[in-house]
Amino acid sequence: RPDAVFLAYYCFGWAWLVDDGCARIPENPYYQNMSQYFDHALAVTDLETGYPLCVANNGNASGLYNVAGYVVTPAAAEQLAAFHKDVTMALPWDGLYVDEFD
Repeated sequence: RPDAVFLAYYCFGWAWLVDDGCARIPENPYYQNMSQYFDHALAVTDLETGYPLCVANNGNASGLYNVAGYVVTPAAAEQLAAFHKDVTMALPWDGLYVDEFD
């Protein structure tokens, strides 16, 4: 439809990171870019291992992807805004829908 609007969707509590522990992502440049933009130290981590904790996963810790969680802070918001400005909105989206699932 010529009047259709296409929005990218992002769940604000998820950080698609590549790290030890549960965090793994699909082999996709979009998700790999987030892992480069987002400081892994901002993820919610296991106190014993220091690895990011999963808040959503594909079955279990050995699944195809497991999404780390983080607490929204000014630093996290700035990094995610930069990611979406540079990466998400570089694609032909009309806008960005941000959802909060927590």
